[in-house]
Amino acid sequence: MFRRDLVTQVENFHHFRRELGELEIVNKPVPDEEIAQTKQVPLRAENYPQGTIQGNIDALVAFLRQSGLGDIPGLRNIAEYVVLVHGDLLTGERIHQIQASRSIKDSPSVQFWSLIFVMGLFHLKMACADAIWKIFLMPSSSRDDPNLLINHIAQIRPRDTGTFTSKTGPGFRRMHEVIQHIGTVSRVDSQAVQYASLEDWAVSNPSWDDVVKLSYELARNNVADRQFHRNTLNALPIALRNQE
Repeated sequence: MFRRDLVTQVENFHHFRRELGELEIVNKPVPDEEIAQTKQVPLRAENYPQGTIQGNIDALVAFLRQSGLGDIPGLRNIAEYVVLVHGDLLTGERIHQIQASRSIKDSPSVQFWSLIFVMGLFHLKMACADAIWKIFLMPSSSRDDPNLLINHIAQIRPRDTGTFTSKTGPGFRRMHEVIQHIGTVSRVDSQAVQYASLEDWAVSNPSWDDVVKLSYELARNNVADRQFHRNTLNALPIALRNQE
């Protein structure tokens, strides 16, 4: 990501475009020769009240039966398997409500424990964008530091700062664009660590190996990993953390 932002966004580094290649897939889960086409079965619409737990249960049972799955004669019993259900956060909440309401039943199929909710990528992005807004923009205490997010927003969208700090928020599209644009600028700007500016770095005529080496260093030092929550600085009180 560091390399791609630098090469695509900074004119002095456009000549490295041929070096970018394709995005690397790390830890590919399934070899190409083992990939099989997924069979898709279109289902007819069902009319059930989504505002009640029983209505959601009836809808799920109907969809499963349309797919030929269930615990009645003539359908395939999948008691020993799981069913992945994709959807938004509300879908996941309803599935969890169904499972909680059936927890005292004596049959796993009646308890619906075979249903595994999998959040869609788009809805995951929406949830992340909303979390960033609630943490870094909505609280009034998040606007007291010159390096905070709202001050970066003021640089690229000076007329929208009131929208981003309002109670209703900016909405997903604006928030997503801000995360994307400020993230790109921050990643590009971070690569001039040894020079006064990116222009000065370009004048020094760096090689592609230099760009790659720096990108790995930035990723190791600036991207949160699984140990981030254990970091001593992250565990400090907010006042001391801001001083650091």
